[in-house]
Amino acid sequence: MKKLFFLAALCLMGTAAQAQQNLSWGQGPQVASPDVHADNTVTFNLIAPEAQKVQITGDFLPPKKVEFGGNTYDMPGVADLVKDEKGVWSL
Repeated sequence: MKKLFFLAALCLMGTAAQAQQNLSWGQGPQVASPDVHADNTVTFNLIAPEAQKVQITGDFLPPKKVEFGGNTYDMPGVADLVKDEKGVWSL
């Protein structure tokens, strides 16, 4: 029973370690993301002025076909974000 409890606690800590925290503490530019518009479209924004390329993936994008082991699978689509002059990437 102790081993099961330890394993469950370890899994929960591993999940929490995957989370990202905003460390800007309100300094620098702020962006709203996701930004839902009146026509129900969504804009994703990310501040990353030093990044060379930013992509987003998810089941909300058109799927792409991937061949693996002789079979074809549908995978979540990938889209490139576009960088503006302030270092904000958007899609």
